[in-house]
Amino acid sequence: MSGREMKKYTGVVGKDRWDIFLDRIKTGAVFTYHPRRGTAKDVYIRPTNNQALIDALVKKSPSDYVTAFNMGVEAFDVNTGTREQLNSPYDLLKDAAFGSKDPFQAEKIQVDGLKTHLASLVGEENHIRVYVGPNKGIVPVDEIKHVVGGQKEDIILLFKKSPVAYVSLKSANSSKNMMQWGGISYLVKPKKGQPVKTYGGEASAFVSDAKTYFKNHGVTDVYRFIEDKRIAFEAVYGENGHVDLVSASKVPAFELDPQYGPGVYRFSGTVFYNSDIPDRDWTPIFMAMPSSSRNNFGIGGGRVGIYPLGFATARGAVEI
Repeated sequence: MSGREMKKYTGVVGKDRWDIFLDRIKTGAVFTYHPRRGTAKDVYIRPTNNQALIDALVKKSPSDYVTAFNMGVEAFDVNTGTREQLNSPYDLLKDAAFGSKDPFQAEKIQVDGLKTHLASLVGEENHIRVYVGPNKGIVPVDEIKHVVGGQKEDIILLFKKSPVAYVSLKSANSSKNMMQWGGISYLVKPKKGQPVKTYGGEASAFVSDAKTYFKNHGVTDVYRFIEDKRIAFEAVYGENGHVDLVSASKVPAFELDPQYGPGVYRFSGTVFYNSDIPDRDWTPIFMAMPSSSRNNFGIGGGRVGIYPLGFATARGAVEI
């Protein structure tokens, strides 16, 4: 939750986000820590060893708030007691206590629908067979696990409690309303401890050019095609192709597909398998756009990421 977002919200019953944050620290309330890598976890933040953050919250200073996170905010896993260090305001999810709607509501609806559909399909064998792409082919599935804060996956398909495939869900019926494939922070400004990608220069160049364009023409939608296929591939399937397939559908389901054999299912709707990079309107491209709550890479009021080409063209984005 950025300094800009902290400043924007006026809160309820006379309290703004600064007050709410401070109260939650003092009362030992739970925060959701969502690192870029790994799964989300519940943590609490003690006043001890976090004086810079406490001071920033009292002063209600966005710059001091960001600096406190850059210095490292100490937190502890609620379940294990393990110490965690938060190095970015975006490491904390903006939850309902901060005036946010559930960011995973649409995803939860998708997952619940898939679980219900799976339960209706399993027969005497207590599982179904699902085609998940040319790499793994057909796998048995008897359970679906919802993942929050995974590497790229939103659900894991299981058989006898063991993972058989990793799936990314996109709540969209077309490229025009899909939003982003992924972010570029790990390429432009990796967090402490993350490896520097040798091919990140292309993303950094786009950010620099977008800044220049915004300075000369104002903040508007701009985009650029991605030359390095590794960047496009990772935006869709995660680093090292962690995700087996992407399902782009408002209401994903399983459907029989005879081309894979009798009784074999596939995901319905538009599906991408990690043997191929999406093309045409789904082509991953760099894009920057106005966003009152963001300040990505020093672009004031700007949001930057990797989006489908159809999303950019539908908004009338300018190619730079």
